[in-house]
Order: sequence, then C-alpha cells, then structure tokens
Amino acid sequence: MVITNEPGYYKEGAFGIRIESALLVVEAEQKEEGKQFLAFERFTQVPITSKLVNYAMLTRKERKWLKSHNTTCLEKLSPLLDGDKRALRWLKRECGATPTLFGKGRMGVGGVEIIWD
Repeated sequence: MVITNEPGYYKEGAFGIRIESALLVVEAEQKEEGKQFLAFERFTQVPITSKLVNYAMLTRKERKWLKSHNTTCLEKLSPLLDGDKRALRWLKRECGATPTLFGKGRMGVGGVEIIWD
C-alpha cells in the first residue's frame, strides 16, 4: 500500500509551499511482544531543495535525515540521467548542497550557514 505525507505552509493571500512524499507501507523489522508492526519506506525520490530550508530550525537528526535523503536520491537517479547532462547537473546541485552553520560552507536562507552533522 502507498500513502502520501504532505506537510505544508500557506500564507493566506500570498503563497503556499508543500513537500509531498509517497510512502510505501512495509512490515517493520522489529516485532514487539510477538506483534508485527508496520513502518514507512520513502518511495518518492526527489531531492528537497536545501535553499528553501531554514536549517536553524532543524535538529541535528533532521539535518542528518535531509542529507541522507538527498544522497539517496542522487545515488538512485544519477544512473537514469546518464544521457541528460542538464538534468544530471541539476540533480547534483540539488543533492550535493552541504551547507554549514557558523563555519565554512554554502550560505543558507537569510545568510545563516548550516552544519549537516
């Protein structure tokens, strides 16, 4: 079964933004008291544009997850774009951003720099 997760932010009369992700429902690896639970496996393989993220609001775990997600997208999609240099360049740019907080790295939104790990 596939479901969607669609968190978003909407400013009335101005704009809205939503990150929509399809999730595959799978059996969880861990059982508890003999019961089988379900878990979600991310099905959507589109990088999350880092320049739209306010990293100052993310926990270390969330930053790590975002980096992992974008790395997985790059690994899975790159072979499919081998003949399309423009698309591959875009994918590498979106997946390869490694901003830093208070150190060397790419500046994020509002001039804030972020550390991934």
